[in-house]
Amino acid sequence: MPDDGVRFSGPDRSVPLHCRVQFLFGGFLNQFGWAWFGFSSIHLRLFWGAEGSPWLMLAFVLLFPVIGLAFIVAGLRKGLRGMRLLRHGMLAEGRFTGKRATNTRINKRTVWELTFEFTTASGRRATATARTHEPEALMDQTLEPLVYDPLDPSNAVMLDDLPGRPRLDQESVTRTDGLLSAPLLLGLPALTVLGHLVWTLLRR
Repeated sequence: MPDDGVRFSGPDRSVPLHCRVQFLFGGFLNQFGWAWFGFSSIHLRLFWGAEGSPWLMLAFVLLFPVIGLAFIVAGLRKGLRGMRLLRHGMLAEGRFTGKRATNTRINKRTVWELTFEFTTASGRRATATARTHEPEALMDQTLEPLVYDPLDPSNAVMLDDLPGRPRLDQESVTRTDGLLSAPLLLGLPALTVLGHLVWTLLRR
C-alpha cells in the first residue's frame, strides 16, 4: 500500500465498519467508477467475443473500462487517505481563502480547487486543498472542519470533501450524512463482479 504521508502520531480513533464502507465505496468517484466500469465492460465482452473484431477497435473499446478503473482507484486512494487521517489526524478548522477552476467537468459542472488556511495545535499555519464540482458543500460555514497529519500538516483533508461528510471527536467518528446504506453502496461493485463471474462461467 503506498505511503500517503500519514504518521501514526495523533489520536487512535475508532472508525466504525459502516463508515469505512462509505469512505471506500461512497462518493462520486467510486459510484460513478463502478457504474462506468460495469457498463463498459459488458460492451467489451460482447465486442471481444465477436469474430473478426479489429485490434484497433478492441483497443478503443478497452479504453472505456480503463477510465472506470481510474475513477475507482482514485476514489479508493482518497477513501484510504481520508480514513487514515480520520483515525490518526488532528482536528482543526480551515478558513476559505480562494479557489481556481480546473480543466475538469463533472455532470456539466466545473471542478474547482478550493484552498483553506488553518492553524495547527502547535501554532503553525498551513493550508488544505479540496477538488470538487460541488464547492457550495465546502463553503457553507465560516470555518470548515478538517483533519491533518500532525507531523506533516500539508497532508490534510476537509471533512466535507469525504463521502458522508463525517464528524468526529478525539475518540471516534461520531456520524456521517450518507444517503445510502452500506448494502446499497456495495451493490454496484458486487453486481459488477458477480455479473462478470457468472458470464465467465456460462461461457465456458
